[in-house]
Amino acid sequence: MENIADAIGKLEQEWGFHEEPPCLPCRVKPTTVMIIDDDEGVLESLRYLLEKDYQVIACKSGREGLVRLDDSIHSVILDIRMEKMDGFEVFEKIKEKNPDIPVIFYTAFQGVYDPVTVWNKFRPFGYVTKGSGLSVLKDTLNAAVDYRQKLIENRRLISELRGLNRDLEKKVAEKTRELERLVVTDELTGIYNRRYFKEELNRIIAETKRYATCFCLLFADLDDFKRINDAYGHQAGDLALEKIAAFFSSFIRQTDVLARYGGEEFVFLLKNTGFEAGTCFAERLRFAMEGYRIDMGKESVIITLSLGMAYSEEVDPLTCDNIIGLADNRMYRAKNDGKNRVVSK
Repeated sequence: MENIADAIGKLEQEWGFHEEPPCLPCRVKPTTVMIIDDDEGVLESLRYLLEKDYQVIACKSGREGLVRLDDSIHSVILDIRMEKMDGFEVFEKIKEKNPDIPVIFYTAFQGVYDPVTVWNKFRPFGYVTKGSGLSVLKDTLNAAVDYRQKLIENRRLISELRGLNRDLEKKVAEKTRELERLVVTDELTGIYNRRYFKEELNRIIAETKRYATCFCLLFADLDDFKRINDAYGHQAGDLALEKIAAFFSSFIRQTDVLARYGGEEFVFLLKNTGFEAGTCFAERLRFAMEGYRIDMGKESVIITLSLGMAYSEEVDPLTCDNIIGLADNRMYRAKNDGKNRVVSK
């Protein structure tokens, strides 16, 4: 077998190539190309000529090429006429393994393998005859490598965009949840507001009528709360309302609804609760509030509750306005009767 230098010289003479081939532009990382050819002279000659610009993987058979093929390969130069497994079979297996790698058919048998027929059947990236000159092969290979690099870069950008989009969707979802929370939450105390309470009350009324369940509605007003604002200032009053709301929250079940109705008025919606259970809850809340001391700096104060309760089964017709009106009137009766008491009838 002729040595490598002689083989290279012969190829250069056949291809009409006498000058040093121009180098590719500098790349951040050397790109990798694969040559599959069972002619060892051609294989080593191409390796020598291409390794100035690329990392070259030279394979003596289609089977070896398929074993060594991976995503790092930017293009494959593939001989057609080979023993055991011809280039067409190798091409199809390459495309099965990674359809994005551009393949260039490289053959000395153009008369046997008609370029148009090959193109129509296999759609390779390129078809180069071994007698057409090294420059044709280099130009085709450069184009294939650039295509592969752009494809990789585009996919990287798409992946980044998808990641950014996921992050954006997550932030939008978080902001949406926050806005939804603000819409139904009292800004000062952090519990539900009147709007949410009325929506939930209407829903519970409809559920009660449909399934013949019951509930209690409890209005609670802080007795003489104005004296807190007058004695300690409105900031201290706001802080006291926050603490009282947290205290009330510790009393209810997860299924119940606590809301600030306005000012120093709070409402409790006790689901699936009968008259006696509702009255018992109201008395326990009143008694607990009577013993709850609110720290106001150098001293602490006690605030009592006036409570009015309405029971769903006593309201006819059962509507949002009717049951609110009944519970509210009973709360004012509790205040007029001396405060710090529950009125439920």
